[in-house]
Amino acid sequence: MEDADVPQCLLSDAGLNLVNDWMYEAGWEPTGDAISPLDQVTGEIQHNLEEHIAQTQEWQQTADAHFTNINNLMQQLHDDLQVYVFFQGFNPYQGP
Repeated sequence: MEDADVPQCLLSDAGLNLVNDWMYEAGWEPTGDAISPLDQVTGEIQHNLEEHIAQTQEWQQTADAHFTNINNLMQQLHDDLQVYVFFQGFNPYQGP
């Protein structure tokens, strides 16, 4: 049977759902061999989402490591500057 022989109302998602309902009423149960286009697209979306989540987590870990390194560097520079200023004799608490 070609698409031209199928009533147009059965080619829509609602029509496909109607056909599925008729098949269930007739006692037909799916074997799982056929994957509906909607299930296929859903699987692709799920796969893409899982991949995106994994990439985002990897990016977040990398960014966290970079920020930790920057914070450690800033703390070390601060400590070094305090030691340098102290040994130069500068006392911010001393009056003019």
